[in-house]
Amino acid sequence: DAKEVIPDLMEAVRQDEYGYDQARALCRMGNAGLLALCELLGDEEAHVRRAAAAAFWEAGDGLGPASAALIRAMKDDDTNVRYNLAPLLYKLGPDAIPAMVESLIDAESSVRGGSAAPLGKLGLAAQEAIPALNRLLEDKNPFVRACACEALQRIDPKQSAQAGVK
Repeated sequence: DAKEVIPDLMEAVRQDEYGYDQARALCRMGNAGLLALCELLGDEEAHVRRAAAAAFWEAGDGLGPASAALIRAMKDDDTNVRYNLAPLLYKLGPDAIPAMVESLIDAESSVRGGSAAPLGKLGLAAQEAIPALNRLLEDKNPFVRACACEALQRIDPKQSAQAGVK
């Protein structure tokens, strides 16, 4: 049974400074593997949390069981954890919008941009993000500005055009 190897894979992630391959294997083990990755997101060691965060890309749209842990991890002290998770949160649906909006003020431009563009994938459901995205149009980082622009155009194309967002 595949579930029997989950504790061994978790330990391998903890022991290997680059435990991404082991974390990816967990991600491909269904809900039990996702829950194991959620546990690893709370690990004391940053390299473990980074590997777990990066592995969630393997889950596709099946992130549901990990929702609370992913949203909580957006407050992680490690930039790489937040950077890896920010673009995935939209897959959790409208419940993730508050966490995504909060990430728009992250100190790291990669996290701000990584949170901004995916908001557009939620369309009109992400209307509450419009004021924060408008503020990002003035961000010093061109990547962040471009991501905010893209999101605004996808959330409300008509309003964006009227506001001169191109």
